[in-house]
Amino acid sequence: MLDAAWGSRFDRGFDTYDSHFEAEDFSRGGHAQAANSAPAAPGAEVVARALAWLKQHPEGPFFLWVHLYDAHDPYQPPEPYKTKYAAEPYDGGIAYEDSVVGTLLQQLKARGLYDGATIA
Repeated sequence: MLDAAWGSRFDRGFDTYDSHFEAEDFSRGGHAQAANSAPAAPGAEVVARALAWLKQHPEGPFFLWVHLYDAHDPYQPPEPYKTKYAAEPYDGGIAYEDSVVGTLLQQLKARGLYDGATIA
């Protein structure tokens, strides 16, 4: 888990480090959560929070790191990926993550930020 509360120090050096998702947010299906680990937010929620942050910081250069959990064990992609990739749930998680990354990239384009961005 990338949450500082779990002992990791990935939050060092960031002006904003948003890793706080409420436990009840993860009682829903369609997200990754290992049986013995902290909950992980669904990709659409992670991207929505990143875009909300970006909306509040429209000026100047920025560094935005978005970490998605949906292709982590246990593989439980949301519909329609769960059904479409029933035999290969990892692939369903990747397909779902691809769709939410697409949303992020589309929003960067819509905001005129894509062409000047370095995306890894």
